[in-house]
Amino acid sequence: MGEKLILIDGHSILNRAFYGVPDLTNAEGIHTNAMYGFLNILFKFLDEEKPDYITVAFDLSAPTFRHKAFDGYKGTRKPTPDELVCQFSMIREYLEAHHIPYIEKEGYEGDDIIGTISKKASSQGMEVAVYTNDKDMMQLIDSNVKQYKKPQKTNDYEVITVESFKEKYNLEPDQMRDLLGLMGDSADNIPGIPGIGEKTALKLLNQYGTIENLKEHMDELKGKMGEKVRTNIELGLLSKKIATIITDAPVELDLDAWKYE
Repeated sequence: MGEKLILIDGHSILNRAFYGVPDLTNAEGIHTNAMYGFLNILFKFLDEEKPDYITVAFDLSAPTFRHKAFDGYKGTRKPTPDELVCQFSMIREYLEAHHIPYIEKEGYEGDDIIGTISKKASSQGMEVAVYTNDKDMMQLIDSNVKQYKKPQKTNDYEVITVESFKEKYNLEPDQMRDLLGLMGDSADNIPGIPGIGEKTALKLLNQYGTIENLKEHMDELKGKMGEKVRTNIELGLLSKKIATIITDAPVELDLDAWKYE
């Protein structure tokens, strides 16, 4: 096997820890539950996976092209609670103190940073483990890149590979963008095509492959479904664009700095 790089989706894990661990405070009354949960997950993962390199990617609050393309992007999310916000800077401090590198870039989400790094590392034959619970990240999976998800109520990970993805969806991982473009994603308020659920979306993609190709053939579609698609195909294409993770963000592969000690 090649060398192994672990990429951690910082906000995905912090959010999960915040809502999954009961409220904890330290002697000064500062909330620490997200940090506690995050570090538990991180160290268990490092212990089991024994990587050569690691980096954590964070979102910044600056808008990305997705917010500019679609006003409602992530619009249904509740504001981040203050009890969690105060832990963002603490987790960064902790990572610095323990020489665990993290990256954030204005105008890009953590997903785009992970997307760019995983593609570069994979093209060099490295083994890449992406730790996130986000569905859209499945589009990054390839023969070297696996996604590690943490199902609710269990300590074991679900490891998603090209094979297990194909088995579940009968699609290639890159088509996850098309799937989310058609059925939408309530987590990020990606609209998709109203009235098209996962089952119909999969059927359409098994037949047409991409939303662009579906647009070329949408006059062949019968009945109510055909109407829905023809009326909202542009919203489907916009949704796909929003669901597409950038893989050429201005981030370098800095393996010397990411070496895991």
